[in-house]
Amino acid sequence: MDYKSNKKAWMTSDLFQKYLRQWEKELAKKKRKVILLIDCCTAHIEPSNLTMDQVVFFPPNTTSVLQPMEQGVIRSLKCHYQKQLILRILECYDKNKDCDISLFDAVVSLEKSWRLVTESTIRNCFSHVGLTKTQQTDDDGEEDDNLPLSKCLEKHGVHAQNEIEHFECCDGDAITSGEVSEEDILALVNEKTTLL
Repeated sequence: MDYKSNKKAWMTSDLFQKYLRQWEKELAKKKRKVILLIDCCTAHIEPSNLTMDQVVFFPPNTTSVLQPMEQGVIRSLKCHYQKQLILRILECYDKNKDCDISLFDAVVSLEKSWRLVTESTIRNCFSHVGLTKTQQTDDDGEEDDNLPLSKCLEKHGVHAQNEIEHFECCDGDAITSGEVSEEDILALVNEKTTLL
């Protein structure tokens, strides 16, 4: 997993461009071409000179309707991650020890969470927005996967379904991108100058 960071934990146009260039190198090695569907986030600027990717931008204000990942894939990933995090916190609580979660622990949990997102969830999301002719299938048991977390939370005094859902997806409205202001740019330049 590639990992980059910045002070605001947002995607930036620079990170986005670097990631696309790296991915294009990987695609070239595999002799694959892809169509990349991108939402209109301010960090997502159209890259130039890509040969392995065709970039298609969604029209403004349509991401929640047209972006397959927004139709449930991201939510599923976040809920699986939150579940792992909560179970780890509760395990530490039960053992009466501090719950230190390193960046490495978070990355490992994220990778594990991605593996728990089912193929049918992804297929259904692409079908829902009309990008595939495959019929939507019944969910293959992801709801049942929440049962152990529900039971574990109930053991710790959380009983109401809305409380459980709050624990599972508490950061759904977290801001992950934004425009960089002139003040931010000046601060970054001044910081780099000071370090030299």
